[in-house]
Amino acid sequence: MQQSIEKAKADLEKIISDNASEISELKGKMDAIGSSIAAMTQERNAVIGSVSKPLLRTYNHILKRRKNGQVLSFVDGADRTCSVCYKILEAQLINEIRKSDKIIVCQNCGSIFVWKEDEKPVS
Repeated sequence: MQQSIEKAKADLEKIISDNASEISELKGKMDAIGSSIAAMTQERNAVIGSVSKPLLRTYNHILKRRKNGQVLSFVDGADRTCSVCYKILEAQLINEIRKSDKIIVCQNCGSIFVWKEDEKPVS
């Protein structure tokens, strides 16, 4: 019995020494991800102050329900569809989204519509 315990301890030490470099590498990656998350959280908190309360409440509500994290649907005049569910939008709805004077959500998927300005080529 004592021999099997000693053999198991030796095997354990060998496994620990074999995996020590991988463990330290993974811990380093976890620390890097943690610092990245902290930086993004700090950036988000700085932006939250400039966003209206109803819009922020709607955004957070949709974000909690979504598994893929897509809350905003960018719409432009050329495409005329929701960028999340690809539902074709009516002309009147496109005009209301372009005005951007109120929160408009997709009737199909619930994403918040945001008007995407046409990119103009630099001369």
